[in-house]
Amino acid sequence: MTDLTHLLTTRRIVVCLGSGGVGKTTLSASLGLWGALNGRRTAIVTIDPAQRLADCLGLHDFSAPSVTLSRDAFLSQNLNPCASLTIFRVDQQHAWDALVDQYVPTPEGRVRIRTNRFYQGLSQTFAGSHDYIALNQLAQLIATNTYDLIVVDTPPAKHAIDFLRTPFQLQRLLQQPLSQRFLHPAVQRGWATFSSANRLGTALLTKLEHATGLSTLGDIAAFFSTMAHMIEDLSIRLTQVSGILSSKETAFVLVTTLNTASTAETQKISVDLNALGVVPQAVVVNRVTSTRETVTESAMSRTRIEHSSKTLRGARLNKQQQQWLVENFVGYQKRLGAEIRHLEALQAQFRSPTPLLTIPLWPSGPMDLGSLARLQQYLF
Repeated sequence: MTDLTHLLTTRRIVVCLGSGGVGKTTLSASLGLWGALNGRRTAIVTIDPAQRLADCLGLHDFSAPSVTLSRDAFLSQNLNPCASLTIFRVDQQHAWDALVDQYVPTPEGRVRIRTNRFYQGLSQTFAGSHDYIALNQLAQLIATNTYDLIVVDTPPAKHAIDFLRTPFQLQRLLQQPLSQRFLHPAVQRGWATFSSANRLGTALLTKLEHATGLSTLGDIAAFFSTMAHMIEDLSIRLTQVSGILSSKETAFVLVTTLNTASTAETQKISVDLNALGVVPQAVVVNRVTSTRETVTESAMSRTRIEHSSKTLRGARLNKQQQQWLVENFVGYQKRLGAEIRHLEALQAQFRSPTPLLTIPLWPSGPMDLGSLARLQQYLF
């Protein structure tokens, strides 16, 4: 049993982290597909909705909040699933509006909340709003006990770390004494009363007003007075999901590539994870051009060099073409050498028992369920 096989069969939640453009969404889809093919009722939660995920899974219409793949979708790629695979697309505005529908009983009240300037800022532009709603979605999925495996595709690096910090940040934002301050009528009388009562609240509201573009506390007070139950319930759910994310039910898989920018970003993510007490259970290095053995062989083998020389002599190349081939060969060797150094640095950073898995560079990348399944030969 490989390390990833063990993770996907013993953990309930697998969170994929990584900077933008490293193939994190593709890996999440492949891991989720493996779960369904191996008998685990699987959900993929995409926090950063990407058309790439829809394309890989054969979903031409990805507008619905969730889609369960049909058996025909698997059979068309000669795959035989042993369990279901459902993809959840977290739409920020739609999810916030659904919460309003849940907690506000009257149509008039829902209109008042949706036209409230604070609510509009919170649901659309407030920093962390997407993370709050995504974690709420995750908490709801966990509570249903419908899925044996939930694969979470997080946003790019910085936001992914914010995603893990969100429960703690929301707890500070919605701590009970502060919520009561919001609900108190004195809040509506202006900054002076609130400032003298709670300096922490003043600083917090300043940030809220900058984030939402508000210049008055009236909208904030109106929102909190109407949505108090939602706030309390959301706080409770995020506390619960925070505990699950830090438990043995959850595994974290860090995805990266071997270019300089991705390696540097991965190191930063690792430092941030350590600060949160999170240790990746696996590191996947995507788009690797070659291994150390191949670099050594291509650079040093006399047989290979002699064979290449004979081939070129018979090709009748002009000087310009010969020069291009030489420069291309030298550039390729430099690139391979740089990859080896980055790979060695990652291996030194993530020592045993954290496995480091490599996926070779694909010309076009996985594009459908079949190629996602073939990708698994490098993972399991």
